[in-house]
Amino acid sequence: MEKPIFPMKEVSISQRGFTQGSHKNLEAIDINGKDTGISDFVAPCRVKVLAVLKKSTTGFNNTVLVGTCDKKGSKTAVKCANGKELVLTFAFTHDNNINDIQVGQIFNQLEVFYQEGTVGITSGNHGHVEIGVGWQYKKYKDKYGNWCLKDLVAADDVFWLLKDYSNICNVGLNGYNFPWTETKTVTEKTSELQEGDETMRLK
Repeated sequence: MEKPIFPMKEVSISQRGFTQGSHKNLEAIDINGKDTGISDFVAPCRVKVLAVLKKSTTGFNNTVLVGTCDKKGSKTAVKCANGKELVLTFAFTHDNNINDIQVGQIFNQLEVFYQEGTVGITSGNHGHVEIGVGWQYKKYKDKYGNWCLKDLVAADDVFWLLKDYSNICNVGLNGYNFPWTETKTVTEKTSELQEGDETMRLK
């Protein structure tokens, strides 16, 4: 069972949940990468694109919703940092251009699929990340007026940091406490998946 890895190599959380501004009543984090440029987001585990919500249709942000899945694209649970096994949806927001992302696409763990950006209300390049339980296909307006996923969970209840990969930098963890997991956990699983995919192709 996969463990969701923090979705950017550079771990720098510029805003945590339940703080000021847009996060005052919201369980979400902003990740601002290694510098003021545009950094890549990677898939925290194998995920399937469930919805692509473009600014042209939402009038506000470019958001992509991805759900935990197996190699065939069926929903599957992952091993969260708090020990729970959950099916999850991750929402990523602010990428400047999401025309390259299509519903139904599958991205493997640590595969680049999204970027920081400035679409929407931002003060610089970053990505806004929410995590909800179950597969979800849209955001909902909560009692505080936030458009967000339902059944939100905290980032440090879900994400692991990967040894020899995750790099804590800039503002760093901003008070969060993520557990670490060994590189070999992901490497061995990736190797197994590649072998399995090759077997499928040969058939």
